[in-house]
Amino acid sequence: MSPVRATTGAARSAALLNPIDLLEYTRFAGEEILAGRYPFVRFDPDERWHQRLYRDRRVDLWLISWLPGQGTQLHDHGGSSGAFTVLSGELSEATYRPHTRSQSEQVHLAGTGFGFGAHYIHDVRNVTDRPAVSVHAYSLPLERMNFYDLNESGELELVATAVTDDPEPAPELIREVGIGAA
Repeated sequence: MSPVRATTGAARSAALLNPIDLLEYTRFAGEEILAGRYPFVRFDPDERWHQRLYRDRRVDLWLISWLPGQGTQLHDHGGSSGAFTVLSGELSEATYRPHTRSQSEQVHLAGTGFGFGAHYIHDVRNVTDRPAVSVHAYSLPLERMNFYDLNESGELELVATAVTDDPEPAPELIREVGIGAA
């Protein structure tokens, strides 16, 4: 490996934020939002509303609203670490546990958050009768998301990949595995 490549790789690694840093970032952004410095939040009955708040070479920050019944499919973040903080309402999260081939369920109340590493697989849902709002951060900024189902034996099956910089990729960006998926 050439010295230039080693330096470039080290610089890239130094630019990444870890899950704890990302969680602090979402908490800070959440305080700013709750203080009225970003008063714009919408709710869409057809899909989760989301708005990018910030992006640079090392972090991507999003505000997402969740009406009752809205949620994600089981997914990862394509190698990015992440974090989220719930600003209002509450969100339920199912996390895939590969060693037990099962999912565990957590409830995240307003004011709480969670950071996760690059290989984390989960889905997030609003199962209450009240709207919820959360702020999410990813490092490196999102480039890809993989979507999964669980088979009858509890193993993950990759069903689609989205090449996207958006935590809510449009359906036309999601490609079924085996049909031109990158």
